[in-house]
Amino acid sequence: MKISNDNKIFFLPVNTGYGIDGIPDERLIKFHSDRSGNGIYCSLVGNVVVPHGYGSNNSCLYISKDKEWMSVSKAIKDKGSIPGIQLSSTWPEYKGNKNFVSSSKLDIDNYQNIVKDISTNSIDKLLYNLQKGIELSISNGFRHIQIHAAHGYLISLLIDKLFCDNYQYMLKRLREIISIYKNVVETSLRFSLLIGVQNLDKQRSEFFKELNELSFDFFDISFGFYNINKNMIYPESTSMLKSRLNNSLDLINDYKSTNFILSGRSLYWYDGQLPENAHLGICRDLIANPEFITNKNNKCDQCGDCHYYSRGENSLTCSKWNLG
Repeated sequence: MKISNDNKIFFLPVNTGYGIDGIPDERLIKFHSDRSGNGIYCSLVGNVVVPHGYGSNNSCLYISKDKEWMSVSKAIKDKGSIPGIQLSSTWPEYKGNKNFVSSSKLDIDNYQNIVKDISTNSIDKLLYNLQKGIELSISNGFRHIQIHAAHGYLISLLIDKLFCDNYQYMLKRLREIISIYKNVVETSLRFSLLIGVQNLDKQRSEFFKELNELSFDFFDISFGFYNINKNMIYPESTSMLKSRLNNSLDLINDYKSTNFILSGRSLYWYDGQLPENAHLGICRDLIANPEFITNKNNKCDQCGDCHYYSRGENSLTCSKWNLG
């Protein structure tokens, strides 16, 4: 893979579980300080719940006025990267599947019922909380705001016609809110290009065309829904990584004036020049080795320790950290 100065490097968001009662602790500050600077354009704190929102597990952090959030953003900025934060929410009854692949069709059916008939008033309440989360993030020093609209979380359902009858209203209101911050902070949207259910994906040919009308600075390409097939979110096999790369590059080449973030792991088999509108997102390799940018031989070995929720643990670990 060949990259130019136009291709930025992002440390992609990960839910570390490094906090107490939803507030960051020293582990999170050190984790992001270690993974900032050194050529990393933006270091994103992952899966932070908006006010009055719902986490994807019991270890999620919640954006607030607590001073620890300012300490996190300052640690990133002091190393020379843009402090970023990913805002998200699920719903009260949400429970993440600990298995990597769902064994029940009910998991797919459930997604199609969660927000199908949601009212515009309820959407407005959600977006009020999202905007409050954006304001809190900015006041805490974050200068890149990512909206988590992937993996079957709440916003991913609300922006998709397959799951929400009022999706066009949601897109309209989201566009209005993001435009407010156009000259204040950078913004990005993480979305799932494919769900992982063939008959549903066939109905989404125009999905990104509508998303592209939003005023985000970057679109972070992901794949899969958490409770259907986590292997699409965290691909390990060569075939899945190559498929992810090909689908991503097809989209990037179709929308040459749009900036995208694509997974670094999927680029292991890519020998070409990265398009100017494609930016490198690295997660697992930087988790394993904070110096990965300058030492690419020491990378994630796919041990699976970082999938702490699926293993019944409360926070992020990596076997690489114990190797001296």
